[in-house]
Amino acid sequence: MSVSLLTDDVPAKPLAHVAIRACRIKDDGAREDATAGNFTDKNGLAELSPPENGKYVIQCDPYVFEGERSGELANYSPPTPFEKLVDVGSEALKLNFVAKRGFTLKVRILTDDGRPMSGEIPPIGADGRFQRRGLAAGRDFAVLLLPSQAHSKYYYGRVIRIPAADAKRGAVVDLGDVRWPPMAGTINLRGTAHTADGKLSSGAYIRLIWSADGSTALPITIQNGKFEAALPRGKYGIFNFTDVDDYLRHPADKALANFEVTENAVTKVDIELPTPKMEYPSTRQQ
Repeated sequence: MSVSLLTDDVPAKPLAHVAIRACRIKDDGAREDATAGNFTDKNGLAELSPPENGKYVIQCDPYVFEGERSGELANYSPPTPFEKLVDVGSEALKLNFVAKRGFTLKVRILTDDGRPMSGEIPPIGADGRFQRRGLAAGRDFAVLLLPSQAHSKYYYGRVIRIPAADAKRGAVVDLGDVRWPPMAGTINLRGTAHTADGKLSSGAYIRLIWSADGSTALPITIQNGKFEAALPRGKYGIFNFTDVDDYLRHPADKALANFEVTENAVTKVDIELPTPKMEYPSTRQQ
């Protein structure tokens, strides 16, 4: 089976070093890796040899690269869709994937007094600079920037939104310096978290507090069923981490709880923690 990965340029260019792999579709609908995978060569081509006939999903994996995702490759967003269903039989198959040229976002985040802030998710340099190439162009874009925990007074995220009119193919969107106001100085939210049987949850979890307007987010650590935060006045909701992508695109009401923080008062809230598909254990010491 021959698979090619080209760009949407005119003329099209091959993209090398991108993983191509095959997953067999079992009788019960589940998937299993059928090949060790391969990487596209300098001509944007990869060869796969599924071990037997049957139905397969062929993936042009947008998250696996041979070496760093740098150079020309970084200017393109992953193919959409990035996988195709095929029926492998006696005839030779040829599949084509197309990666679209994206746009570049640049921004530098600073404290309120002008000091740069670093961050881990997504990576933000020690100089406060964030740059990402190959972002999907032609549609509204949003990313949550979160300084590292070392910046405790500023440890909350802000959503950077780029409208489709600015997120043009090949564009460089430079937002310059964005300053982070510090959080409130005193604890004004105290909460409890219980399981479905009404007991306080054990262990440590991380959830997000979002402002009602979808502009800011604060990670909170739930330790043995209790949490607290210092928030500016306003309306908020507590969300699962797994809802972040949906929330960035469509601010739907998926909150575990909604509440309002008022001046000179401590707001109390109680949430039930559902059994999530993936947990994010806390690394913070309480």
